[in-house]
Amino acid sequence: MLHLPEGVNPDWWDLVPAALGAILGAAAGAIPAFMLAIRSSKETLERDRISRMEAQKALALKAFVKLLQITNGQISIRDHIRDMVHAADIPDNEEMTLWQRVMPIGGVSIEPVRFEADEIALLIASKDIELANDMMLLAARAHANDISLVDYGNRRRSLGDEFGAVMEGEIGTTFVSQEQHRRIAPRSIELESIITQISKNYEDDSKLALDVTKRFCAAVQVHFNDKTFLGVHVVSE
Repeated sequence: MLHLPEGVNPDWWDLVPAALGAILGAAAGAIPAFMLAIRSSKETLERDRISRMEAQKALALKAFVKLLQITNGQISIRDHIRDMVHAADIPDNEEMTLWQRVMPIGGVSIEPVRFEADEIALLIASKDIELANDMMLLAARAHANDISLVDYGNRRRSLGDEFGAVMEGEIGTTFVSQEQHRRIAPRSIELESIITQISKNYEDDSKLALDVTKRFCAAVQVHFNDKTFLGVHVVSE
């Protein structure tokens, strides 16, 4: 038989079942609420993660479009220069210099393509600092190439306007006297130096652009752990 300690009111024991019931009832209600709160928190974190990833993918797409714009521009002009050089390979033109072969190219935009800080920050976050530097370098070099080409075109056009040319298809032949040749010699040497460097720059930077574009696609695929993202085939040459 259970005996209560001396001085304890027997009625106190009558309250125990009710108290235990209240505690257990409260616990039964609190545990599901707690689990729901944890689930809700996880869902919120997951939504935030997906939202951040989608925002980063949008930045990657913007940067990729800019890379394509630069790459296509550099390769297009490189090929145009090649075509004009090869088109001049006809009999009696063996002695033509590069500046005589490469005419001004119209429609060249000197509006720079710039990568924004948040686009570059995406690569820095993925710890590919070298690629970030190469992208900014490529953009700067492409812009410089286009400005130089426009300047060359203006210089060559100015020189050609003084003498005119006999056209044979897309190839024009200018005939000058010895006196005229002596007068234009310094300018022709300057033009030859300019277009020689320009031609080399477009050759080099076309390769750089292709390399940077491939590395960018690979880097973002690793960053997002998604081999299908920007899963495009970049032609190499």
